[in-house]
Amino acid sequence: MADIAEPTAGTAILDTWGVAVAQKLNRMKVLTLTSDTSTNSATAVDIDDLSFSVVSGRYYTVYLFGAYNVNATNQGLQLGLDAPAGSGYLTMKISGNGGPNTDTRARTSGAIAGSTATDSTNNREFWGWLWFQPTANGTVTLQFARGGTSGAPGVTMLAGAGGIALESGA
Repeated sequence: MADIAEPTAGTAILDTWGVAVAQKLNRMKVLTLTSDTSTNSATAVDIDDLSFSVVSGRYYTVYLFGAYNVNATNQGLQLGLDAPAGSGYLTMKISGNGGPNTDTRARTSGAIAGSTATDSTNNREFWGWLWFQPTANGTVTLQFARGGTSGAPGVTMLAGAGGIALESGA
């Protein structure tokens, strides 16, 4: 069994935990949306706080969750992902009227089209899982857009949304 070296003062433990253990969890990154973010666009917008760098050939397991508000009846949340080339699967569930009403499963290779859930009530949630193995270095970024009818401010992702990204492999 390999010992995991203690990080030196000033080193972020979440970025170094497990690095010495070959073929096991190498890194864990916490993703957190630091402030409410709104869009009334039907075109996908990057959520920079919910992005992380990836290295070709490694494996990534990501868990995401959060809450959102809509401005009007018949508006909803659309979610997608922008990622470098690679293989993997994404599942996103968006809770609207009557519970979770969207379940998208997609093979990832570049940008992924999102899902729409129209809603008439605020304070709904979303959650998702991603397994991904990139074939190129790059950045994975969660994207969102307003689904349904236009009306400012559209859909608002609430501060505190986020998750964890686990990196493993060589």
